[in-house]
Amino acid sequence: GKAKLFNTPPTVRAGGGGFGRAMSAVGENPPGGIVLRYYLKEKADTNLLKLDILDAGGKTIRSFTNKKDEAFQAYPGGPPAPALLPSNAGINQFVWDLRTETSPGVSGVFVYGDHRGYQVAPGAYRIRLQYLGETMETVAELTSDPRTTSSKTDWDAQQALLDRISANIKGIHESVNAMRKVKKQIETYNESMKGIPGFEELVTMGQDLIKKIDAWESNLVEARSKNGQDVINWPNRLNADFFDLRSSLDTQDPRITQGIRDRMADLESEWT
Repeated sequence: GKAKLFNTPPTVRAGGGGFGRAMSAVGENPPGGIVLRYYLKEKADTNLLKLDILDAGGKTIRSFTNKKDEAFQAYPGGPPAPALLPSNAGINQFVWDLRTETSPGVSGVFVYGDHRGYQVAPGAYRIRLQYLGETMETVAELTSDPRTTSSKTDWDAQQALLDRISANIKGIHESVNAMRKVKKQIETYNESMKGIPGFEELVTMGQDLIKKIDAWESNLVEARSKNGQDVINWPNRLNADFFDLRSSLDTQDPRITQGIRDRMADLESEWT
């Protein structure tokens, strides 16, 4: 065929693993994740190359392509740029960092947290590569740190709660982004009706609505934070609290403390 996906190693330890690279003048740590190698008969150029990571239930938990997201805009404290699949002729190498999809950001809002997805649990993961109508699959087995004695029930509970936290972060950020579009529309209408007799009351209503939107947003994200210093100048908001909670749970010990459960209940109640 036009492409080939090589088998991954049978086991990769959670939180690390991979293969050593060719020796060079400067030492390098092994890649942190599962190393995938695939062969392309020719350079993909404008053709789409797609890689999907699926869990044991067949759910796609991460996707990568060789296409650059032209809409992506980097800013301090925002999400990292999507990783691109190399698509050169011959053997290519790509490392999956054992994480789920990255959380969306709010443009210009600095968050002292990690937008990256959470680390997955030990288990079997299907790796699916698609190119020019061909589909290739292999399976990677992720094993747990041998120093831990956590059960599958512990891991399942941790993953479910991490998914809920991530869904709340995504919901907050998407809601703020959507409401900013509404605010922009109102500002445009207000500007077009400004000074026109008979529209004074409507303009005033628009101005009041903008104030309500600003007040609502200020409870969810801290738009005044632009760098790491600002996080001590301005208070953290609800999104940062969810980020902090996720980082506390996203560890190689999946057992959920009662403190995390209580904090989750508080934050979800506030978001609701």
